[in-house]
Amino acid sequence: MHTAVPETATTIDEPYLGPVRGGERYNSLDVVRGFALFGILLMNIIGFGHGMGPQEFLFEGAAQGPNLWAWLVTNTYFEGTQRTLFSLLFGAGVIILTTRAEQSGGGIGVADIYYRRNIWLIGFGMINSYILLWEGDILYYYGIAALFLFPLRNMRPGHLLIIGALSLAVLMAQYQYDAFEARGEYADYLAAQAVLDEGDELTEEQRETVETWEEKIKDWNYNEEEFRESIEEHTGSYATVFMRHLPGLTDSHGNETYRYMFLDGFSIMVIGMALLKLGVLTLQRPARLYWMMMLIGYGIGLPLNAWETSYLMAHDYSMLGWLNSSFSYDIGRLANATGHLGLLLLFVRSGWLPRLQERVAGVGRMALTNYIMHSVICAFIFLGIGLGLYGYFERYQLYFIVAGICLFQLLISKPWLDRFRFGPLEWIWRSLTYMEKQPMLRQPRATL
Repeated sequence: MHTAVPETATTIDEPYLGPVRGGERYNSLDVVRGFALFGILLMNIIGFGHGMGPQEFLFEGAAQGPNLWAWLVTNTYFEGTQRTLFSLLFGAGVIILTTRAEQSGGGIGVADIYYRRNIWLIGFGMINSYILLWEGDILYYYGIAALFLFPLRNMRPGHLLIIGALSLAVLMAQYQYDAFEARGEYADYLAAQAVLDEGDELTEEQRETVETWEEKIKDWNYNEEEFRESIEEHTGSYATVFMRHLPGLTDSHGNETYRYMFLDGFSIMVIGMALLKLGVLTLQRPARLYWMMMLIGYGIGLPLNAWETSYLMAHDYSMLGWLNSSFSYDIGRLANATGHLGLLLLFVRSGWLPRLQERVAGVGRMALTNYIMHSVICAFIFLGIGLGLYGYFERYQLYFIVAGICLFQLLISKPWLDRFRFGPLEWIWRSLTYMEKQPMLRQPRATL
């Protein structure tokens, strides 16, 4: 059993510019989105509970025992892949939204709806970042990248794949440029140290080189004392946490957006647009394609990520280690995500565990509400405005919290959607997008 077309056929007899109706949804996309949402929490929980960087591995016994195994599994199988899946589905959503609206006679109003929708998404991202204090928010970047997708909506799938691949290649080149620069700075630093070892004086330029490199290493080699200071700030007042996050957020929403995150999202979204047009995401392709996606994706991604993981361990999780291994990052995450996608689509196609699929699809249909819910719950658990347990749990223990949140969302999402047409934040988002209050309650079924 599989869903190759929307769950029920609908005929639109008059222009309709409004939210996607139940009969126009693809179950396969909702199920994959639900699993990807859980995967995003799996990867984000370290940022919620410990901080965003990898530096915790330099102390507190994090690189041994169950903590090490937890990192090995997540870094090899899941790093970057859940964000990639979400980006693919976001791109697919662009085609579904615009095609349906244009076929309904929307005209220029389609552009109005599309751009309002994504400008409001940027707003949700800023609320998640600055109000809910989550420095790992992805909505802001998605909203920015989406502004550039609308002109591509009518392109052929092959052209979209080329644009996506080229955009990803530019991002990979940027990472390699950064690694090249860092290696050069390190070589200059070693040369200056050799001058000092010989008892000679440094030139002004060499002194600046030494100071710059040592400052970078100091920032990277996040020691236990700094971690304790971070715990105090995160478990302090709302204002203290806000000021702690503000410099990183402003840099992320400025420099990082256009240096890395724009291309990170845009490239994969464009590929997702192509996959929707090709019928891959809607299960309109033969089963052997999904088996090939799984086998080839994992066949490339898992060895690459295993190499990257072992390289990082061999180089003590150093800054140069991370930069030098970055050349395989985007290939590995895209390949593994392709494997995950093939596996999940085969699962949907099989019809196995239909009740679980229903529950996961409900989570996917309420993706915005459930994503923001992660921030709200984790802010309460970890920050000083709630329980103040930031830094309290070891890495592996944080995944029990992930399991609890995922189970909670599995339990509540479908019952909510049985009664209401949208999740709470989806309702707000759609009402803002279409500039009118959307009906929230489902119409009761007629009885005979």
